[in-house]
Amino acid sequence: MPALEYGDKRAATELTQAKFLMQRFFSMYWRTASYNLTRFSLALILGVVFGITYASAEYSSYAGINSGMGMLFSASGFVGFIALTSVIPVASEDRLAFYRERAAQTYNVLWYFVGSTVVEMPYVFFSTLLLMTPYYPLVGFTGVTTFFFVLVALVDARVVASVLWTAHVGLDVDRGGFGRHWCAVPDDLLLIQWI
Repeated sequence: MPALEYGDKRAATELTQAKFLMQRFFSMYWRTASYNLTRFSLALILGVVFGITYASAEYSSYAGINSGMGMLFSASGFVGFIALTSVIPVASEDRLAFYRERAAQTYNVLWYFVGSTVVEMPYVFFSTLLLMTPYYPLVGFTGVTTFFFVLVALVDARVVASVLWTAHVGLDVDRGGFGRHWCAVPDDLLLIQWI
């Protein structure tokens, strides 16, 4: 048989590669129910644990508000750490196929990244919802009804909700002045401080 030869680097178009990789990742996540069940159970349990731990928090002073920001930082950091460590077995399942397909130039590595990210977003949204459902009212945050109203309004756009939550955590915790007084925030980040 003659060797296969293609006019381009890969036989499939970019759109076809993206489609097939997303289908593969959806199937992989669907078939690993234990991973998803573990992730969702941990999110719910951690929401209750962090909520009970910080149930008596007060937010009337600078120290109390800073403590509340630390509480958000530690909860989101802990959940992120759990999510990162629990995805390793799922990612390593596809590792051999990834190397084989990269050596054969079957798929572009960009579509691996896009496929895994797009498929992960609904799971991140749902686990965040499970974490925040007991956590938000237990720690005494006001505006619980507004939070859930906005959440219900964004339910149809799960990707939008995931991106907004990531932006919220990134802006409030990472750049918003946690651990330092607002006077110590650089001038170019003051707008983010006040958002």
